[in-house]
Order: sequence, then structure tokens, then C-alpha cells
Amino acid sequence: MEKLISLDLSYSLIISVTMVLPKLKFLNLSHCRELNRVPNFCESPHVERLILRGCINIFEVGESIECLKGLLILNLEDCTSLKKLPKSLTTLESLEEINLFGCLNLEEMSEDLRKMKSLKVFNASGITINTTTNKETSIVSLPSTTLLHPTVQSWLTSCKRLLSSTLWHPTDQSWPTPCIRLCSTNFSLASLPSSLVELTLENCNLSDDDFPSDLSYLGSLKRLNLGGNLFHSLPESISSLHQLDDLILLQCKALQSISKLPVNLQELQASYCSSLERIENPISSLRFPLLEECDKLVEIKSFFKIYPIDQIDKGILRSLGLPNLESMTNIKVELYNSVSHTRTRTSLQVVHDVRLKSDKYEFSIDNIFIPGDDIPNCFNLQPVLENEEIIYDIHGVAGHKICGFNMCILYTNEFSHYKECRFNSISFFISNITKGTCWGYEPTCCAIPRDGENIKWLIHWKCGDQLEVGDQVHFTVYVNNSFHIKSIGISLDYEADPNYVHQEAIGKLSSYSRRDGDSLFEHKYLPQIRFRVSHYFDHSKYEADESHDEENGKFYGPSE
Repeated sequence: MEKLISLDLSYSLIISVTMVLPKLKFLNLSHCRELNRVPNFCESPHVERLILRGCINIFEVGESIECLKGLLILNLEDCTSLKKLPKSLTTLESLEEINLFGCLNLEEMSEDLRKMKSLKVFNASGITINTTTNKETSIVSLPSTTLLHPTVQSWLTSCKRLLSSTLWHPTDQSWPTPCIRLCSTNFSLASLPSSLVELTLENCNLSDDDFPSDLSYLGSLKRLNLGGNLFHSLPESISSLHQLDDLILLQCKALQSISKLPVNLQELQASYCSSLERIENPISSLRFPLLEECDKLVEIKSFFKIYPIDQIDKGILRSLGLPNLESMTNIKVELYNSVSHTRTRTSLQVVHDVRLKSDKYEFSIDNIFIPGDDIPNCFNLQPVLENEEIIYDIHGVAGHKICGFNMCILYTNEFSHYKECRFNSISFFISNITKGTCWGYEPTCCAIPRDGENIKWLIHWKCGDQLEVGDQVHFTVYVNNSFHIKSIGISLDYEADPNYVHQEAIGKLSSYSRRDGDSLFEHKYLPQIRFRVSHYFDHSKYEADESHDEENGKFYGPSE
């Protein structure tokens, strides 16, 4: 036994352990539910990994832990009876990771943690941190229960109901049975060491006042998990965490806005933040931000903004054939937000999207979704069938240039019940054959038609100098089999100078025919706009018709 290096006693029924194992490096006592005392480590001083996860009867870790000079990992996860940590813990110069997840009754934690220069990973999730309340009267700020065992969830829910009652006072002894009594710890964020790379503080009762005014001392931090806490906004000092790659804010129910994000942040997880309304930083540099079930989210800077229709520029309304707003005050529409993956029945809204094409220019697109059966008269329109192509001529206006275009797409659903509709269902692809450029667009929101309902999707697209009279422009509208397009209309916006905008419907229909199997580029006459509606995004046909240079973003027609 003296040469034993690894010892695994997990899930055993031992009550105590006496060890004389001078070579031991790994000790696993996980889920020894009867264990009530941590071993004396003086005779086993070379342990590097100590795992005590789920030892629910341990009340303290003895001072003999100071003998473990080479200890790297200390895991005390779900030691729910643990009340204090030894002061000598902070003298362990090799310790790199401490896991206190779920130590709900921990009361004492040394403020000398900042001296632990080797500590890289610290997890204190579920420990109530209360820096402003007197410890003697600070009872039970309960953490989120979503990560706990179902039975514990039920007990904690009962506790929460009791605490919220105006008839209950902290001095009462009428706790529900069974229940878990939680308390706050003297731990503060200011006591953390500057060496930390990963910090997890989920469900720690953190409010706006619990953050230090300066977080720059955590400059090495790469991953920060603040999920399930009570703050309304992030502290401005979070912008000083220049090395931060990953920020987790899951289930921060009180969080209303996110701003001052570190410039090098790569991942943002803020799903289930039910009060979140705005993200005041551009997110284009982030990898797949997670914002699911943020049903109040209405704005992400430089990406989208949702606002009531009565706040839109009246000139845009006229160009879309909507001069009278009074008749639309009581109209409701069901919007699906593809960022938060939520559905909301709401009054008419404008969905303002911004899409950056390159460093040189960006597109500004305003979308309005209105229930209705007809396309406004200001649009040239035609009914369309699947894969049918519509060709228009673009007519110039003397002394004016094209600054954008307007579209109206009339669509309905293909299901007997609108709740079965799948989402992310409509998008379109635009290619300027003359200039060799292309771009695609999928709106942040789309309206879900109810049974028997038609939706008018009105689009006002500002595209700068990307369209000129004489350009050959091809529009392809893609829908999946959730929706069916009935007709499409288009008009152009012209401007004579920056202060004058004039909208004029584009010219007559020059041809309207089915071209199954024909090349879209068979007819070479100019100027023209072509439409094609496809009910499936067929990659093979798409690649056969159009080639795309990924390296420089340019579009080229098919080879002869």
C-alpha cells in the first residue's frame, strides 16, 4: 500500500478514512454520503487531486490540508453541509482549481484568496454572495433550482413561496418540512486572485451593487459565467477584461441590457434572460451568440431594431403604400424572432435590419408585416407559381439616381393549422450581374399567418449606389414548404440629392413565362430585373446557375 498512487473509494459507505499513503497522488471519495470527516493528510502529503464531490455530511475541511503542498485540484462540489474552508487553503501555492459548486451552506471563505497566485479555475456556483446584508439576519436567498435534483427543486420552490409571503418573518421557525436552510457567505469578488482564467458564479445572488468598480485585476480571465444572478445590467468595468473570450449570462431574469462588452469577446450566451431588451454592442465578431427565449429582445446594435410602426419615417410609409396609420392601430400580427426563437402576438412593428456587406457599405432594410389580401397600387405586381420567373425593365428618371427599392411579398401558410409552421422560412438572394456583386438577406423576424390569413411583407431597402439604371439584377425569393407565395410587387426609390427622396413605380412587365430547365441568363437584353420564386433552397441548382467567389465576395455569371 505504501506505493499506491491512486485510490478510488467513490460511492462507498465509509464514515471516516485513515491513511498512511506517502506516494498517493489521486484520492477520489465522491458520493461517500456517510463520510463525516476529511482524512488527515499529514501522512499522505503528495496528493495532487482531491475529489470530495457529493459528500453531503462533511461540515469542514481540516487544517491538515496545508500538508498538501503539491495539490492541484480540490473538488468539493455538492458538499451541501460544508460550512467553512480552512484558512490554510490559501497557503497552497500549487493549487490551480477549486470547485465549490452547490456548497449551499458555506458561510466562511478566506478573503486571502487573492494571494493564491497559481489559482486558475474557481467555481462558487450556488453560494449566496451578499456583501451588503448583515450576516446574522441574512437568511436564504435561494439560487435558481433548474440545475438541481427534482426533489430538491420542489423543496426550494416551497421555501421561495414562504419567503415571498408578507406574513412570514425571518425570526419565525415555521420552515416547511423537509426544506433546506441556506445562508450567505462572507466571500466578495474583490478577494479573487488576478491569476484566474475561468470564473463561475452561477446562482450566487449577485446584484448590481456586488460588482467592484474596477475589474481590471481579473485581466487574465478568459471565461466568466454569471448565469442565474439578479443584476439588471453588466458593470461598465467588464470592458476592462481584454482577455475574456466567453461570457455566460444564462437565466439572468432581471438583466435588461448588455453593454460595454470586452472588445475581444468571442462567445456570448444569454439565453432565457426574460427581461433582456437591448444589446448595445455590435455582435458581428461573436461566434453564434445564444439568445434563445429572450422574448423582450428588441434591439442589437448594428444588427436589428424592432419598434412600433407609428415611429417610422412617413416618407418610407408612403413609398410602401401605407399613408394612413389610423386604420391600423388595432391590427395584430404574430412575429417570429429568429434571434431569440420566440413568437409574440403584437401590434404592427417595424423590423429594422442592418447588414454589413463589406467595410465599404452596409444595407439598411425596414420590414413591415401586415395581414392583408392585396398588394398596394404603388407596386407593379404579378401572381407567381413555383420556379416562375418574372422580368421587369428598370426605367430611369432624369436627374435622379436609384438609392433603393421597395418590395411587397404576399404569402400564406401551407398547413391546416398555423402553429405547425416552421420558421426561418423566407429569404431572398440578390445578384447584380452587371457589377458582379451579390448579397443575401433573411429578415430577423417574419410573420406567421394564421389559418386562412395572408401576410403582406413590405420591404424598404436602402442600398446606396449598388443599383444603377441599366444594371441587370436578379432577385430570387426562397421559401420552404411552410409558406406559399401568392404574388410579388416591386418599385424603386430615386433621389436627386441627400435632402430629397422621390419614389416612382418601375415600368411595365416585359415578359412573364415559365422557364423550366432554361438558364436564367439566356436572355441578354438590358436593362431588366428578374424574379424567381423557389419553394426549396436547392443547392445543386443554385450552384449550377450561379458561381460565387468566396475569397473576394464577387459574383460571376455561369461560364459559357
